[in-house]
Amino acid sequence: MSQAKNFFRKISDRLLPDRENLRILFREMLYPTDQVGKEGDSSPKVKEQDESYYRDKLAQKLRGTTEIKTPDRGRIDILTSSEIIEVKQVKLWRSALGQIISYGYFYPRHQKRIHLFGDKFSIDFRAVENICKQQGVKVSWEEDE
Repeated sequence: MSQAKNFFRKISDRLLPDRENLRILFREMLYPTDQVGKEGDSSPKVKEQDESYYRDKLAQKLRGTTEIKTPDRGRIDILTSSEIIEVKQVKLWRSALGQIISYGYFYPRHQKRIHLFGDKFSIDFRAVENICKQQGVKVSWEEDE
């Protein structure tokens, strides 16, 4: 995480009464917008790529294989020689956790990992990291890559 993002996160964590408003303000300052919202909507929208974009980007970086079928008809997003990785939007982290735990049954020697993209601050990311850690699942965030 960049120093600026970390600084703004710490400030917003300390100013609890207006915490959500500050998060919105800082989010708008830190993340450039590609498109404006609907007419009359003053809050700009950030254009995000879909899951396949982030899956392919990470798979290429790790030299992994994508969309590996499992015997139970699941599909592992990325398989490397040492990891199985499920890629999901931040808000779908619970789904990613459940999927990667079930895929781990078929690859017990591989490290389980979920890779999340989107607004990290829209959820309690510390809780996500702790819950996943308890399950033996690593968490990575698109901004960290």
